[in-house]
Amino acid sequence: MTMREANNVGGKRRSPVRRILGIFGLGAVLISLGLVAVPTSSTAAPLPAIGLNDPGSDTPPEGSSDSEPVDVDAPDGGAGSAPEGSEDPSSDTPEEVEEQPETTADAIMPLSALAFGQVADPASWSERPATRLGGEDRYATAAAITRQAYPSTADTVIVATGELFSDSLSAAPLSAKLRAPLLPVARNEIPAAIKSELTRLMPSTIIIAGGPGSVSPQVESELRQYAASVVRLSGSDRYTTSVEIAKFGWPEGTQNVFVATGEGFADALSAGAAAAKLDAPVLLVPGSGAVLPQELQNGLSSLGATRAHIVGGPATVSPSIESAIGALAGAVTRYSGKDRYEVSANVSTAIFGGYADVYWANGLAFADALAGAAAAGARGSALLLVESGCVPSVVYAATDRLLPGEILILGGAGTLSDSVRNGNECMIRPSGISDSDWISAQALYGRVNQDRFERGLGALRVSDSRRGNPAQSWAAQIAQGQARSQASLSSAEPWVRYQVSAVTGATTSNRVQRSYDLLRSYRATGQWLYQPNAGVRGFVSVGYATSGSRSSAVLFFGAGLDG
Repeated sequence: MTMREANNVGGKRRSPVRRILGIFGLGAVLISLGLVAVPTSSTAAPLPAIGLNDPGSDTPPEGSSDSEPVDVDAPDGGAGSAPEGSEDPSSDTPEEVEEQPETTADAIMPLSALAFGQVADPASWSERPATRLGGEDRYATAAAITRQAYPSTADTVIVATGELFSDSLSAAPLSAKLRAPLLPVARNEIPAAIKSELTRLMPSTIIIAGGPGSVSPQVESELRQYAASVVRLSGSDRYTTSVEIAKFGWPEGTQNVFVATGEGFADALSAGAAAAKLDAPVLLVPGSGAVLPQELQNGLSSLGATRAHIVGGPATVSPSIESAIGALAGAVTRYSGKDRYEVSANVSTAIFGGYADVYWANGLAFADALAGAAAAGARGSALLLVESGCVPSVVYAATDRLLPGEILILGGAGTLSDSVRNGNECMIRPSGISDSDWISAQALYGRVNQDRFERGLGALRVSDSRRGNPAQSWAAQIAQGQARSQASLSSAEPWVRYQVSAVTGATTSNRVQRSYDLLRSYRATGQWLYQPNAGVRGFVSVGYATSGSRSSAVLFFGAGLDG
């Protein structure tokens, strides 16, 4: 029985290969083997399963070229067009598209080559796109976050300033411990969105995190309209306020304590949800200082912690403060990284073992992440910091290790763009690429994940985080008219299971759009483009190059990269 025949067996008769792989539920493995039927949309009936170089489905008609790039401006349809008056019913290849599947059914990569990290049943893997929790401002966003995390009522609510991060950074783990939503207010007023949320939640107790300089007595008085009891937790500054919050939430002490600088917000945001996972408070310290203040030494001693988790490198929490903490808490673990994103990823990887939902928050803005860190902690979810326009590779890898059932992004499009909502990974600029081609390559990648988002599919990551950008060098060769075949691709890039390229000419007004339309119009491209992630994340390599009047676009699809 041929591979094509095995794929088309109906009823209860299935090939042994499909029966075995069905046990694992590895969608990306099925992608690589060409044994999975893929719908063209989230609701459409599946197309017939495709096999690599399967005659009658994806190979060009006999006698036609499958390696020569086609210029859409070439006369008579360009090289590779069918003879006039002829039509091949077995191929959907448009004249303008070059399709080059290099790996054959006899060179299928083994199952083990695709497995990386934790591989789960598809039921444990989120195929849904990210869900945005946002509003017109930080207060409306916080209300949207708490509505999602607390759909009914809450006995306790924590209120903190939404104008400064200082007093509210330690409130997230307390919020999680008490199952109390964290809502921001202005110093001298309660915004309308927060008033509505307080009315909906019907708390009996409201805890104010911070002193009167952060939340005024006027607001405290107004809060008494929403709860019978209003309690304020504050100290002389942000550091002693964090001690008071810790003592209130953990009066019997705690085994673990998290420590982050109070001079910035990024590391403390990453610490909040992780601390909640270990039922631990977050203490703020003057990280750049040489001495741990006596009030913090006393607070740390009163908690009786036996392990301190320092979030941030030596530049944010100095070695001398680390030594002082170690003298009081015994064991010390530090989570550092080259930037706030890597720190966030390292904390998540260390504290969350897997199977946890994920919140993505803007790493350069604190407001939306405050309520998000509290909600994440209450749900046992991780909070990871991302850039406003894309997801750093190290954060994406940490996200995928958790195999989240849901990814939630915090804030409106002005805080985290639709590119983040669509799941775009931050691309690495290839050396030697022009500014215009670099913009075009990013736009092409954006179209891929926009298409997937609209079909209810999770995003494809880019391969360049670990392996460089093989599609870019290939695009440059095609644009220069030097490329004819790429027989070594399957050995040089074993993760690649399908490649397609298109060439546009000088008369094309929007080359990126035209290139994408051409690439997508080929039937096999659509099947690989819309393959679902299931247990293993799919990857794409994107190349775009211009030489004179020719522009070449290249997409490689596959799986098996380990982050």
